[in-house]
Amino acid sequence: MLTYAQMDTHLYYKLKTIPKVYNVLKSEYDPVPIRQEEMELFLALTRQGETIDFSEIYKEGDKIQVIKGPLKGLEGIIEKCDRRKKRVKVALEFLGQIRKVDLGAFMVEKALQGLS
Repeated sequence: MLTYAQMDTHLYYKLKTIPKVYNVLKSEYDPVPIRQEEMELFLALTRQGETIDFSEIYKEGDKIQVIKGPLKGLEGIIEKCDRRKKRVKVALEFLGQIRKVDLGAFMVEKALQGLS
């Protein structure tokens, strides 16, 4: 159920004390009303206290193949994922040694076959 409020001075200053929320709900100077369809989308994204998280496409230990960049075609194993930065640290065999390389997640895909 949606509830609407009349913005008065007391409510304005109460909202202003909530970190980060106030910045989302204001323009340069004044609070901004939220349209019905925007509120429905917001509520759908946060139902039952849940928020959208990053996809679990890659995880540590996954076998991957580099699909872009100068290392294209090499296969390796993910050692670490940074979902916030969308980066993966991968152990690759290069020049006869295992090298750890930091790559953008868009540069790799899961290997379909075992490592060669």
